[in-house]
Formats: sequence, C-alpha cells, structure tokens
Amino acid sequence: MDAQFLVQRGFGVINRCFLLLLAMLAGAGAGMAHAEPPPDKVIAQTSEQMIAALKENREALATDPNRIYELIDHIALPHFDIETIVRQILGKAWRKASADQRKRFSREFQTFIMNIYAKQLVKYSNEELQIDPLKPEALDSRYVTVHSQIMSRATDPISIDYRMHLSGGDWKICDFTVEGVSLVINYRNSFAAEIRKSGLDALIRKLAGHNARFKLEGSGSPVPRGRSAGFQVVLTGAFSRKAQAYM
Repeated sequence: MDAQFLVQRGFGVINRCFLLLLAMLAGAGAGMAHAEPPPDKVIAQTSEQMIAALKENREALATDPNRIYELIDHIALPHFDIETIVRQILGKAWRKASADQRKRFSREFQTFIMNIYAKQLVKYSNEELQIDPLKPEALDSRYVTVHSQIMSRATDPISIDYRMHLSGGDWKICDFTVEGVSLVINYRNSFAAEIRKSGLDALIRKLAGHNARFKLEGSGSPVPRGRSAGFQVVLTGAFSRKAQAYM
C-alpha cells in the first residue's frame, strides 16, 4: 500500500478526512452534563466564527493560503478532542503503543487532518451550516449527537452528525459522520489494515511522509467560488462523495 492510501481510503462517502487537545472526561452525573455553552451552540458558534473569518480574510487567503492555519488554530482546534479520536481510531494498537509512538502518531495524524482541512477551507464558497437544536433531555447524557446539514446552492444538502462528549468541563467533538459514515470507523478500518501489514511505525512514517510532501494550493489566485470550489464542511473539513471530484 503506497502513500496514496492516506487520501484514497478511509472515509468511503467522505473524502478522507479530524483534531487537537489532550483532555479527559470530567466526573459523572447529570448536573455536570449541563456545561455551557451546550453542544449545539458550540457547533453553531464555531461555524459562524469560521465563516465570518473566511469572508473577512478572503483576499488575504487568495494571496497567502497558509494564513488559513491561523484561523484553524484559533477557531476550530479547541473544539476537538484529538486524543479521544486517536484512541478510538487505533484501538488495540493504541494500548500496545509506546508513549513515543502515541506522541508521534497523534502529532502526524493531527497535521494530516489539519492539512486536508486547510486545503478545503481556502475553497470556501459561501456554504452554510444548518443545525438542529438539541432537546433539553439530551444534555442529561455524557455523550450527545448534534445533527446538521451543509446547505449549498450547487448541490443537495449534506448531512453531518457531530458526536460530542464532555472533556475538561467543555463539550468537544470526538467523532463525526458525513452521510452516515464515521470518521473514526473508517480510519480505524484502513489504519488497522496498514498496522497489521507493516506495523504502527510504518503507518507513522507514511503519515509523516505525506505531511512533508503536502503543499497548500491556491497562492496567487482568487479563492474559488461556486460549484468548482467544492462543498466546504465549515467546522470539520470532511467532505462527502459529492465533493470528491473537486478535491
């Protein structure tokens, strides 16, 4: 399996994609589950901030697309629990991995996802995220799912569900699905096959190699608009099959 498996496998109906912050689930009980802001508001506020920042920085991103990483660091990263995502993806391999392997894999996986996220954010073309409000009783659980849709004039709505949990007193994303396909499950399957074949260190090397070769395109040209720009998932950078032709 060559390095292309990193961008050609995994997400099935999603185009392979997400992210950061070491955190642990805090305590237990319904009272703790009522953290503020609630999970649906976290998604809404973050997507609104990202959309506003993309519009405000459109010209700057057209000439220097690498500035998108500043927006990702400031707006998106704090709302993802990368350690939980990585633990779920690696499964048994995480439990068997050394501390050094865990650190290196987490770093390369985060960089890999950030690069894909950045690549799509610079293609943002005025899509909107429509979020279904949570029912009050949902907040009595430690885990909740926020349902949403990406709305675009160029295509049918794209369904996205955010799986969130309490981490350090805040609601953070620990998985998401695009049109019914889970980020965690798809990467778990593709990475597990690579680990069985060549080992965890080989997988880390492939991720590192892919990251080293990555180049963010778009410098010196206008930010694409309309259908040819792809269908931006404002918060996650994950894309459905409908967007694959534009990746």
